[in-house]
Amino acid sequence: MSDADKPATQAPIDDLAVWLTAYQEATVNAAKWKETAERARSEVTARLDAAGADVGLVEGKPAVRWTPIVSKRFDSRRFRAENPTLAEAYVVETESRRFTVVGD
Repeated sequence: MSDADKPATQAPIDDLAVWLTAYQEATVNAAKWKETAERARSEVTARLDAAGADVGLVEGKPAVRWTPIVSKRFDSRRFRAENPTLAEAYVVETESRRFTVVGD
């Protein structure tokens, strides 16, 4: 029987209910702030792009940099498509755990 097929074990965590609530509220707030941060970044970068600038000034002083960065990455999708047997030989199975809050 694999670990995935084992029945779930349970443990009482009544004393941690306040932490579970805090986690749920923080997750909601983090999502809201992420949206705000993305909007703010988009507004600033759009202005810098329109001006052809790498540095944004606030009150005449550098406040933000918007610089291009070049990186090289391995195209694993293409490699797998073109060399499926070789790609499979290098696949490593890993295990992780997912944290999920169970709804009411």
